[in-house]
Amino acid sequence: MDAARDTLERFAEDHPYCWACGSYEHPTPPPAELHHIAGRGTAEHEERENLSAFCDECHRYIHGHRKTTWPIVLAYKKARDGEHYDRVKVLELAGFAETYVTEPEVDAALYTT
Repeated sequence: MDAARDTLERFAEDHPYCWACGSYEHPTPPPAELHHIAGRGTAEHEERENLSAFCDECHRYIHGHRKTTWPIVLAYKKARDGEHYDRVKVLELAGFAETYVTEPEVDAALYTT
C-alpha cells in the first residue's frame, strides 16, 4: 500500500462521521468520500493537513458553495482534527495567499458551525 492511500485509510478510520451533520454514513467506502480541502493533484495534497470528513450531502454542499465555505471547512478541521490543522499550508496548496482566510475568520466560523 502506498503512503498516500495509507494516510487516507487511517484518516477515515479516525474520522468515521461527518464533521458537519454527525452522520456515520461517511465515508462509503473509505476513503472515497474524504474531502480534500485544497483539492487533489500531488502527494502533498494527500497529507492529513488537507483532509476533512463530510458525508455525501455535506460534501456536495461544500463544493457547491466553495467560495463561502473556506472558513467553515477550516474551522471544522481546527475543531475536529486540530493536531493536523495548518491553515497556511492548506491555503498555499490551494494557490491562495495566507490572507485569503484569516485565523480570526476561522475562529469566528467555529462559533457559528
